[in-house]
Amino acid sequence: MVDETGGTLWSKKVDNDETAILAALCEILDLANEVHWAVDISGTASALLPALLAAHGQQAVYVPGRTVNRMAGAYRRPRSSNRCPVWARSSVQSSS
Repeated sequence: MVDETGGTLWSKKVDNDETAILAALCEILDLANEVHWAVDISGTASALLPALLAAHGQQAVYVPGRTVNRMAGAYRRPRSSNRCPVWARSSVQSSS
């Protein structure tokens, strides 16, 4: 998860498991007022994440891998071994 400036707010590897995905979803939603989801996954083998996002009122857009790689370069994140990257861009509410 990155903020408007590209700073990393949340970054964890999440197993393709309903409990793990829901825990991550809660953590991310607790950090921001608004989250925009972009996923580089397609097909039935990876349908769990989009289904859980939709079930919890979150809308995700598909972003091709080439675009995700360019986004990664733009945000200067270290390369991940995760083959299904998810980007969440947020509007963060200050707690001070």
